[in-house]
Amino acid sequence: MTTSTCDLTKLHIHHRISYRYSEPVFLEPITIRLCPRADATLRLRTYQLLIDPEPTGDNGIIDSAGNVAQLAWFEGQHDHLTITATSELEHLSFDPFGYLVTDVDALQCPVAYEQPLAAMLQPYLQTTEERSQAMVGFSQELMARSGRHTQDLLMNMVMVISERWQTIQRPSGPAWPSEKTLTTHQASCRDLAVLMINLCRHVGLAARFVSGYHHSAEMDLPDDKQLHAWVEVYLPGAGWRGYDPSYGVAVAGKHIALAAAPEPDGAAATSGSFRRTGASSTIDFEIDIRMAQV
Repeated sequence: MTTSTCDLTKLHIHHRISYRYSEPVFLEPITIRLCPRADATLRLRTYQLLIDPEPTGDNGIIDSAGNVAQLAWFEGQHDHLTITATSELEHLSFDPFGYLVTDVDALQCPVAYEQPLAAMLQPYLQTTEERSQAMVGFSQELMARSGRHTQDLLMNMVMVISERWQTIQRPSGPAWPSEKTLTTHQASCRDLAVLMINLCRHVGLAARFVSGYHHSAEMDLPDDKQLHAWVEVYLPGAGWRGYDPSYGVAVAGKHIALAAAPEPDGAAATSGSFRRTGASSTIDFEIDIRMAQV
């Protein structure tokens, strides 16, 4: 990948998540995925994680999906839990189509990956949703537009989804099933990501859910202050390539991944629970992304 100094953007990210409990509770171990994913396009300069109350113990882990995470555990009862992650990084823009697909069978859909790759990708090929008539019809429409060409199909997917659905902020709740999203005209970024994942899997493409940040030149768009979600698709030779159905684009330098997994729960910023009969919780968060040219 060739880059120049004008392709490089320095970012400062502050992300705070605060849980409040109606009465003191016992906190179960919590998995935290707030460390930006360092790769060929992102250099992580600093990362700091603060947890209040101070945990009894914590350790860095690589979770089952290969994400860098932190596991923390607690003793006693607590009425709050605040997690603050700060990071400094350098992000490179790049050509999202500057790659070579090394398996010609992956250039046409439906795709059939060769072994042993197919076995390794199995968790990203299995769909948990029935293939409804609406999904079949949408898939056939996209295939007809693309002439079954894989790369054209992927771009048609993100562009058509972006055009047909208005992206809304839906701060809480799980991602909708694809069938529900297909009956609406607006959906959250995670709903659209799940829809695209299932469309990909129905044509044999391995796809995974990605959570992270989207940043813009203006740094004042709603998604600059929210967690964002998109999709990565595995192409032999190219590896995992990002596609964002909310914006209708191939990922090329405005997305910072925190975690990726076969399903949304595995890429959540935090995973944990608490114990106390009758207790309830509320959540508040703050995301601040600041940009300075290097």
